[in-house]
Amino acid sequence: MKLVISEKPSVARDLSRVLGATKRTRTYFEGNGLRITWCFGHMCELEQPAHYRPEWKRWNLAQLPMIPEPFQIKVKADVTEHWKALSQLLQDQSTSAVVNACDAGREGELIFQYVYQLAKCSLPTERLWISSMTPAAIQNAWQNIQPGAKYKPLADAARCRSEADWLVGLNATRAMTCLVRNAGGDQLLSIGRVQTPTLALIVNRDHEIANFVPQPFWRVEALFEGQVEQETATWKGRWFRGANKAEKKSKDSEISKAERFEHKSDAEAVKAAAHGQQGKITTATRKRKVEKAPLLYDLNSLQQRGNQRFGFSAQKTLDIAQALYERHKVITYPRTDARYLTPDQKSTIPNILTTLKAIGPYTDFVTAIEAKPLRTGKRIFNAAEVGDHHAIIPTGRSPMNLNLNIDEKRIFDLVARRFMAAFSEDALFDVTSLVVSVTPNPDLELPKDIKSPLRFRSKGKIRIQSGWQAVDPPSKHNDSELPNVQKGDSATAKETTLHEGKTRPPPSYTEASLLGSMERAGKELESEELKRAMRNAGLGTPATRSGIIETLLKRGYIERKKKNLLSTIRGQNLINAVPVEELKNAELTGKWEARLSSIAEGKDNRTSFMDAVKNNLTQLISSICASTPPTPERIMTESESPVMGDCPLCGTAVRLRGKAFNCDTGRSCEFVIFQTISGRKISNTTVKQLLTKGHTKVLKGFKSRRTNKKFEAALKLNPKGRVEFDFTDVSWETPEPKKQTKPRSKKQPAPPPSAMPNLPPTSPVGMKCPTCQQGSLIKGRTAWGCNRWREGCKFVFSFVNENQQISPQEAVHLINKLRK
Repeated sequence: MKLVISEKPSVARDLSRVLGATKRTRTYFEGNGLRITWCFGHMCELEQPAHYRPEWKRWNLAQLPMIPEPFQIKVKADVTEHWKALSQLLQDQSTSAVVNACDAGREGELIFQYVYQLAKCSLPTERLWISSMTPAAIQNAWQNIQPGAKYKPLADAARCRSEADWLVGLNATRAMTCLVRNAGGDQLLSIGRVQTPTLALIVNRDHEIANFVPQPFWRVEALFEGQVEQETATWKGRWFRGANKAEKKSKDSEISKAERFEHKSDAEAVKAAAHGQQGKITTATRKRKVEKAPLLYDLNSLQQRGNQRFGFSAQKTLDIAQALYERHKVITYPRTDARYLTPDQKSTIPNILTTLKAIGPYTDFVTAIEAKPLRTGKRIFNAAEVGDHHAIIPTGRSPMNLNLNIDEKRIFDLVARRFMAAFSEDALFDVTSLVVSVTPNPDLELPKDIKSPLRFRSKGKIRIQSGWQAVDPPSKHNDSELPNVQKGDSATAKETTLHEGKTRPPPSYTEASLLGSMERAGKELESEELKRAMRNAGLGTPATRSGIIETLLKRGYIERKKKNLLSTIRGQNLINAVPVEELKNAELTGKWEARLSSIAEGKDNRTSFMDAVKNNLTQLISSICASTPPTPERIMTESESPVMGDCPLCGTAVRLRGKAFNCDTGRSCEFVIFQTISGRKISNTTVKQLLTKGHTKVLKGFKSRRTNKKFEAALKLNPKGRVEFDFTDVSWETPEPKKQTKPRSKKQPAPPPSAMPNLPPTSPVGMKCPTCQQGSLIKGRTAWGCNRWREGCKFVFSFVNENQQISPQEAVHLINKLRK
């Protein structure tokens, strides 16, 4: 009997249908010689510091760095029940082998390895590597199942990433926080191996923008007139400095600078000297330019495009792509870093195109592709550029009857159009370049650094063949045509004009541009021999970058404003407080990611990598300890905010700091009032009432984070200085009895008029589930939930909401609100 372990229940259901495990139990599917069970994502995690040594429980610089030998893992608290069943299956005597069917990638490998290790399993392992969740793909992967040992390098890379993040994150966070406390501050400074360099990118960009001083400049343009086949033709040209050879080698930004005057007087002198003067065309080139289709999508480029086109966050695009892959099965595995296909996939392309052809908007595009031989060049098929997974493409399953929502349709459309574009014709353009040399007016003096003749250039571009751009338009295209004049022809500067402009700061980061910067981090440091690894170098991986951005948002270090990502004062203060450049250095982390990729490919080894991380960590902590502690003002800019009152626990002043009201004593005092409680912003007046009276009147506008339902309640301070809901003065609403639609049976007499209505229950236990309307609520270790959770009901109501303990009676009231 083989035991197959997937990453989540939905994948286990798909596998069971395809592989014939039709018998269902509470914790697994069985049949055809298989048992198929599941994890709930990362069920196991590395132990916290106090598990290794009691002294590591206290935050103390003298105890750093903390380096466990070896690392140990534990089960997460919210999955202990399923873990018992899973570990029993791994230890069952009837189990002959274990198949890792978790997501085909580094994180999926880590999920399985931690489960396998913690269960102390020693059975032989196999690897089911799936890039698409269609039945055909699952069957094909099952027929080509691989020995688990083949993926040991990938498992090593996964463990290295997990342990390196633990080492750097926990040690650096404690070191920086202790350093601040030594200076009198009390703020937790969260440091991450990838998180902090990413934040530094945003903070540095915002700093550039804030300190940018715009500089004025001027440009001179001329309207030329010439003869083309005895007809008069006109076109515009712009003055520039520099020789043709230098111009060809220059970048666009440098060319733009070549057209600028720093002083208005110089621009006016050139404008006057060229006005009405004769010139000769010294350059007239016309070239046919080929623009090939962009590469297929990997996750990073798909997230960038989703942000550019629709304003989607990176996380939203990932979630949609995951649903299209896992639930709808219309695209291949999305968490990929490759933008190519492998040569053995050539035979699958016609079937995918046939499916797309049946979709109305795509019919003409596919017809044009099928009219010519299929493109099979290395721009599409290149095995050397494919690692764990190929690029994201459609699977060949039609989305027409799958009820995709609007956002799912948008992301699928991006993938489908990019796929069709790759096999479409090239886009062709005619590009024209003209340079007119004008003899300046001899009666006027030119500025000292301006030489005669005055040179003006013009550029034109006309699209001759749309090709792939008709399928996957990159942006708006406007043709700019120049007359067919020849080198040596005469031209007259009939009019000259002066245009004033100002230099602009670099643009704020959007998620699209930030993802690009994260991807490129560290690549310039790599050698040519590591070109393959360079693609994976950078901050994080395509699968983790969206989570890093969301973490920075959640912790208040950055914020979204429309499409832009901006650093907050809290984020800026954190980066300013970090004394060690390595913690903010994106290039160093990029090199680490490149090494992880090399480990996964068997070109590097786990031991040498972890030794390097530990040695680097020791130096890093020493540098922090030796640095000058930042002043509290650098960390706590809110220290001078207005006083709301006195702390009921220690008597010191209470102020707003960040997103909570705390007292001046700091972290050593437990008192806190969060500025937002259950979706309702708490005003200064409300805080003052809590501090003076200990309670407030009934307030409206609270909203359940789980169900988005509104409710009302009073607030009160408990003896520990924490806020609790108070429903004492909230009216309990008893549902009106349903009207009788049928005559009452003689055996069921009506209740007497004097009968008292039923009082609300004092505990959610036994209440009808508000989600499925079939199950009853039961009490778990951390929440109340539906007893039909095995059948798929996901209703859960936590004992704690917005850091506030919910009493059973309060929970009853809130759950009743959910039914309305």
